[in-house]
Amino acid sequence: MLFKSLSILTAATAALAADQYTLKAAIGPGATGLKPLQLHGNNIVYGLTTGYSDFRAEDDGNTIKLIAQGFPGLSLDVAQDGELIFKSPPEPKEGFSFKGDGLVKDFEFNDSQEFYSCIDETVGPLHPPIVYVKTGDKYGCKNPVKFTIAATKE
Repeated sequence: MLFKSLSILTAATAALAADQYTLKAAIGPGATGLKPLQLHGNNIVYGLTTGYSDFRAEDDGNTIKLIAQGFPGLSLDVAQDGELIFKSPPEPKEGFSFKGDGLVKDFEFNDSQEFYSCIDETVGPLHPPIVYVKTGDKYGCKNPVKFTIAATKE
């Protein structure tokens, strides 16, 4: 009887748990074109090999929380210039969604899958590519690296 109760409790807890995803910039073809999004200072970036933190995104239906070791509670947001940013403490999501079926979903902002980064060649390779959401009819630089974001369910 105790085993049955424990099994039911475990199943109920799992059913209530929010879905967690790893977010990856889909820049090129296939798996080699997937670059995990990372936290670097106050920015969401991709492509670093040192000085970053990996994170998972958790969608509880109200807020997309970011879970990263050493960081307090965070949530996703978009700055006025379109930069994908994080807030602390977490706040309810506005415009973000995971679309599709299966283990890999599309990540969208206001029903758009258009994300990009601007490579600043004047600062060199130590300046990571910051992730932006295309929010208007123009990009924030002349030659943006355009991509979508794939969300892999964990």
